Amino acid sequence: MSGRVNKRLIRQFRMPGFPLVLATTDVLQEGEDLHTFCGRVLHYGISWTPSAMEQRTGRIDRIYSLVQRNIDGRKSPPSGDELIQVYYPHLIDTVEVLQVKRVLKRLFDFLSMIHLPKARKDSDQSRLDVAQEILEKCHDIPRLEGLLESAFPVRDVWKAGQLDATHIERPDIERLEDYLKSLWREIKLKINIDDRETPQDSKRRYVGKVTLQNKCVVRASSKSLDGEQRGQSFQLELRSQVFGGATLLRCISPVGEI
Repeated sequence: MSGRVNKRLIRQFRMPGFPLVLATTDVLQEGEDLHTFCGRVLHYGISWTPSAMEQRTGRIDRIYSLVQRNIDGRKSPPSGDELIQVYYPHLIDTVEVLQVKRVLKRLFDFLSMIHLPKARKDSDQSRLDVAQEILEKCHDIPRLEGLLESAFPVRDVWKAGQLDATHIERPDIERLEDYLKSLWREIKLKINIDDRETPQDSKRRYVGKVTLQNKCVVRASSKSLDGEQRGQSFQLELRSQVFGGATLLRCISPVGEI
């Protein structure tokens, strides 16, 4: 399948029997369910983006898939060949082995960053330094096994299935708004800020403009200096999320750093 989505072929592939194999380009990378009678994916051609690879596999890695129906309710854990099988065909004596190794490592780091808050983010870009990569030992990339944990705090009562109004966390919004107001006043004492663009009824978002000179903020105590000056807008807003007792503030500057 290429060019466009063939709905008739997709319906046929969801049913038992022929066709047993569906070869497709990225037109089926997202938005279609192919999991009812399929348990194998061959990535003939790889993407540098881990999310794109996960999307492809996600066509069959879905609730009530063939694999899930076969292992649900069993007391013994499934063996490796009973799980969804994902293949990355490549020629091991060529540079392809380095590309596949990099992709698997990026997938491993991608899943780790989602579920482990302190996981290291790899800064590798979508280019291979073949001379460097070929000197490194070619080892198997470990795969994540077992249950994945959330990077956010999960209380036992949330998993019990019986929640009422007493279990809802309600942050003290008024106290946070007052704190943001006092924080804004304190910043204005230190930095020349023009906040005439802040809405009158705004309590969670303050808009201001600062004066920059030589990429540095001109403070209120600074004397008039020689050199080109320019104004730069920014806003400080209160985020609704509260993590571990800490409230987040977001400072947005659409032009550059302040």
